Amino acid sequence: MKKIEVYFCDLCRLYLPRLDQPERALAIHCRTRTHLQRYVRYRDDRALRSKAEKIHHRKEAAKENAVKEAEAKKSLEVKSEGEVEVNDIQSILKGYDPSTALDRLPKQVQLHM
Repeated sequence: MKKIEVYFCDLCRLYLPRLDQPERALAIHCRTRTHLQRYVRYRDDRALRSKAEKIHHRKEAAKENAVKEAEAKKSLEVKSEGEVEVNDIQSILKGYDPSTALDRLPKQVQLHM
């Protein structure tokens, strides 16, 4: 028995013939029609797979955002009428002007003051 080293093409699943110049064997094989066809198919499959993964990730992110929005809406609905959040208070006080506060009160309330 003797040990032999040869090249193996994963695309073609083929052991390349042993020649004196290994680079020449590679060049000859890689120029064959079958190898080029298999390479193009492999490249296109890889591109399609990466595109499909991107679409899948976008759909997953959209689903997660929809779930988060639904939870936020649900938490707002669950909030009782008596509770007021800090953001609500800030939005109420944003337009508050104490100098005109008496002008906004109903006439009956102003008379009793």
